[in-house]
Amino acid sequence: MLLKKDKEIRKLGPGEIYSLVEIIHAVEDDWKKFMSLIPKDLQNEYSELKYNSEDIRKIEEHANVCNEKCAKIMFDEWGTSGQIRPMLRTVQQIALKAEMMRLVDHISTMMESRSSRGQCKGPGRR
Repeated sequence: MLLKKDKEIRKLGPGEIYSLVEIIHAVEDDWKKFMSLIPKDLQNEYSELKYNSEDIRKIEEHANVCNEKCAKIMFDEWGTSGQIRPMLRTVQQIALKAEMMRLVDHISTMMESRSSRGQCKGPGRR
């Protein structure tokens, strides 16, 4: 299923979130690196950061209690906070800053447009 870059992360399906979470957790503390780069104001790349080390610690504790992956809890919390909610492209931009190229590539694949897939129209079709 192809997704739009402006789809809010809170509206992603469970399988889509699961794939992002698994990639972030492929390297043990990458989720912390990712979370530490989330800006408070998503429209201002120079904004102060939304989360600090105490917030990261709370996510870790909650994940242990709930037996969930930290990145899943992070996406749940971040996806429903603030007036302007994070979108798939926001995740990709932060992943790029964090140099998480596997995540960047995966999101690109998720957002790939049908027109860029090189569909063959066949003879006589426009």
